[in-house]
Parts: sequence; C-alpha cells; structure tokens
Amino acid sequence: MSTTCLETERNSIPPHPRTNNRRSDDSTVIIRCATKDELDLLVDIAEGINGESAHAFTFNRENARMHIWQFLASSDWDIIVAEQDGEIVGGVMLAESLEFHDDPLCYVCKFWVLPNARSTRVGVMLTEAMVDWAREHQCTDVFVTATAGLDAKNQRAFVWLMSRQGFKECGPVMKLTFGGL
Repeated sequence: MSTTCLETERNSIPPHPRTNNRRSDDSTVIIRCATKDELDLLVDIAEGINGESAHAFTFNRENARMHIWQFLASSDWDIIVAEQDGEIVGGVMLAESLEFHDDPLCYVCKFWVLPNARSTRVGVMLTEAMVDWAREHQCTDVFVTATAGLDAKNQRAFVWLMSRQGFKECGPVMKLTFGGL
C-alpha cells in the first residue's frame, strides 16, 4: 500500500507533495501528511499525549510548536496523521537521516493514537504508512523506541503493534534522570 499512489479524495485537505490521502477499507479513516495549517492543533494534541506519560516532563507550548514546525517545514521529515470524521486521532513523526552513511535511516520520533481510536485499525494503518514512508525515502532501516512512559497495557500494545510489522528488538533504551524528576 504505497502512499505515493493513492487517490486524493478530499478537496478540503490538500495532499502533501510526497504523500496523497489514503482511505481505509471502511472509508472512515484517512491517512495523510499533516499540513502547516494544523500546527496549533498538533501542539494541542501533543499537550494531551504528553499528559499520558509517566515521565515528569513539563510541557512547553512554544518548544512543542518549534519542534512540530521543523517536521512540517523540512523536506526530510514528516508528520503522518490519521483522520476520522474530520478529527485527527493519531499520528507519527518521522525523520530521514543520513548521519554518517551513504543511505538514509528513518527515525520514528513520536507515534500516538488518541484514546478514542485505540483498539481500532488506526495504529495498524499508521504503522503501515510509516513503513511505506521509509521505503519511499529509500531508508535502509527504521528505528522506533517505546519510551513514552505509558501504562503497561498501552506499552505492550505499542510493542505488539511494531512487532506485527516486523520490528525486532535491537538493544535496550537507557535513561538517566537529573534533578530528581
């Protein structure tokens, strides 16, 4: 299911130059790239998902705005969103990086599905779009970490979802906290 070959079905949402809109089999979920016009909405969503984390991070709207803007403005980064009934219900923030290599790598910087869309196909659809994006960008590998600090049930669901797409564990993620957080 390639994101570059999909028919744009909604005139109200302009297609991203690299990714056209993708409808699910039941025609209720659209997978597409976020637009610059959605910056404030994406910041609001980021604040909500930040509140789900067990990490004691203090949300900063301006920093979130600048971070999300980088993904919207860069030709090597994207935010793919799932839209249902006109509302964004999930998303994935992706970065292509050459680092020290001839071929690019893909980093999944953030992946989220809002509570009302969990236990639906939204997560699977976003994961498929994420893998398609990495292939289209000719990335050799996709790296994703389960570090959101979610409750055990949602953490297991995320790991299962990524495993279902063929992701394998390749090492631990370690954390060192300063300042008693």
